[in-house]
Amino acid sequence: MHDFGQRSTSEKEPRRCPCGHEKGHVMVSPAAEYTFGGWCLILVGISARPTAINFTCRRCGTRLDRTTDRQEISETRLWG
Repeated sequence: MHDFGQRSTSEKEPRRCPCGHEKGHVMVSPAAEYTFGGWCLILVGISARPTAINFTCRRCGTRLDRTTDRQEISETRLWG
């Protein structure tokens, strides 16, 4: 007999902050990390690719995730 109420071990709950927000929520903001050279380019006005992105809740300040995956970085909208 199979219990349909139980989740399989392959399904993973998304990480939530104490406020209850998860990575895709509007109150969770991405913040880019750059190398020293990247910051120099930005200060001059040239776009630079981040080395990592931190996803942080704006209400409680909890960091929910950090990614260094190039594909996910290129798909993440940092501004506007």
